[in-house]
Amino acid sequence: MRKPRGVVMTPFDKAGRNVGLAVRAGLQELGVEAYYFDEVQAGASWANAIGDAIRSADFIVADISRPNSNVLYELGHAHALRKPSILLRSLDAEGRPPDALVGYHYISYDPRNLNDLKQNVKRAAQRYMM
Repeated sequence: MRKPRGVVMTPFDKAGRNVGLAVRAGLQELGVEAYYFDEVQAGASWANAIGDAIRSADFIVADISRPNSNVLYELGHAHALRKPSILLRSLDAEGRPPDALVGYHYISYDPRNLNDLKQNVKRAAQRYMM
């Protein structure tokens, strides 16, 4: 039996990487094979690797705290494939989420307390564990 697979989508800046590390740690504690795109080498095969990861995932986790075109593109790809998603939004986020995501449930998190985020993602991810 294979491990459940999750894909973690965050911006590659410092704040995004910190969120990504916390989420990935929580998923790994659950036994989820957590894929984070910072592991992919830049280049022509990058888009293929991302598409493959999303297609093979049981669910995705995406931080929509700020308008990041890569995260939103990848999230759109996952939604087109009808992948379950766990959306994250920082309490420090400015403005509203993109209109297409307003109706979705998301986990609010304090960027100064990523341990709480990790625990909340673990609870949410358990719904997709088989």
